[in-house]
Amino acid sequence: MNGQSLDVSEIENSMDVTVQKDVQLTAVGINIAHRSMSSV
Repeated sequence: MNGQSLDVSEIENSMDVTVQKDVQLTAVGINIAHRSMSSV
């Protein structure tokens, strides 16, 4: 039981990291889009 819970927590942690990276990339993309629109 404990082994399974540990595996789940590790998977959740890895997923949280990937989500954070996706959010950061999305934020950067939005910033670039705003800059390109404002420059036009």
